[in-house]
Amino acid sequence: MTAARARRPRIQDAFDPRSNALNTIRLVLATLVIFGHAAPLGGYTLPRSIWLLGGEVAVDAFFGISGFLITRSWDRRPSWPRYAWHRALRIMPAFWTCLLVIGLVVAPLATWLQQGNLRGFWLEPDGPLGYILRNMSLRMLQYGVAGGPEGIPFPGVWNGSLWSLYWEFLCYLGIGALGVLAVIKSRRSIVLGGFLAAWALTWLVSNEEPVGSVGEAQLGLQVSVRLALMFLSGAVLYLYREVVPVDGRLASAAFFLFVAGLMLMPDYRTIGGFAITYLVLFLGMTLPLRVGARNDISYGMYIYAFPTQQVLAMAGVAALGWLPFALIAVVLTIPAAAASWWLVERPALRMKNWRPRRLPNGPPPPWLTSSAAVAAFLGFALLALL
Repeated sequence: MTAARARRPRIQDAFDPRSNALNTIRLVLATLVIFGHAAPLGGYTLPRSIWLLGGEVAVDAFFGISGFLITRSWDRRPSWPRYAWHRALRIMPAFWTCLLVIGLVVAPLATWLQQGNLRGFWLEPDGPLGYILRNMSLRMLQYGVAGGPEGIPFPGVWNGSLWSLYWEFLCYLGIGALGVLAVIKSRRSIVLGGFLAAWALTWLVSNEEPVGSVGEAQLGLQVSVRLALMFLSGAVLYLYREVVPVDGRLASAAFFLFVAGLMLMPDYRTIGGFAITYLVLFLGMTLPLRVGARNDISYGMYIYAFPTQQVLAMAGVAALGWLPFALIAVVLTIPAAAASWWLVERPALRMKNWRPRRLPNGPPPPWLTSSAAVAAFLGFALLALL
């Protein structure tokens, strides 16, 4: 028995950064979000479990995977300027491009098709320019453009999926701050303590009230606790990678805990949050799937699906039913996601090894390097918190 246990691989042995199924899983999760959003965007009422799978669980699993990978990113290259540069390249260019596409192409085209003209559209206080400028720091302060979209089941919102990117970037900043403080390298118990605190808070703030019935402060607390719990669950699994086994029996137990949470608890994360993170990471390390390994369109699927579904709703496609509406949205989002990868994300990631040229008289002095690191930290923090 002892020898058998010793042969079970740990995460540090089983995870191959160059060959895993995590991109495939993220693509599946992005597709689940489309099916979940098809209910409110198409005007359908679906069972709570289906809405949770697409509306919340998929996003939670995204955060769990990110917690694992982002913590690993800092651990491999513990340099704040380099870390911040890589994180910004991964999230900002595609996000800004999406804002431009919605504000300058999708929204005006949809308005013109509905109204037959664009009279006053460009000069509205909440028009395209306001939409782009107010949202460019990742914090979504304006969801509609010149009052649109209109005449659909979910009006006034062009891209409701973008809200989570602000919170993800805050998690990036948190890992960077912990890294600077040497917590990632030598005080991992602090991260474990943060996870346990988030888990305890999850029990305290969870309830069965619908989102629209809670106040803004309460909703903000619930969202921050929820996403901190999920991100830290991935971070903990990475930091304790030499301890945690990659075991099918553990994965089965995690699956049952997850299902029990969905069926029995007001907030499934109270017993299934850590479980779903372990499960998706287990699948990422064991499944032989490599879809998206080289060309990862999952981010593009996530940020372009919502506006695609809104346009389809305006065209009357939702009348076909929930499943056809969702499937058509998946098919039509793929080209936009591919364009985002090939034209924006991939070229941006090619710049990850860029660095400023050295000063003519040799390498920069230590005080300048330290000042640049502090300025980068404050700049990115200000960008996220504004």
